Amino acid sequence: MYWLTALSAIASIWLEDKADQLKASGLILDAAADVMISPVMLILGFYFAAPYMGDLAAGALKRFGEKR
Repeated sequence: MYWLTALSAIASIWLEDKADQLKASGLILDAAADVMISPVMLILGFYFAAPYMGDLAAGALKRFGEKR
């Protein structure tokens, strides 16, 4: 979406007759990209952190799970 936004902005310079439409498209794509940041980061976090979650949980239980 970021690339499409940048391309729309650049194309609007060269295509004067379609500049308003390209700029509007860029604004829509930019807003959509901002909305998608959190879900994509969550998915990437689960994807890359999954192999380490067992180690993290074991360390947390060892450190904070002891009853005193």
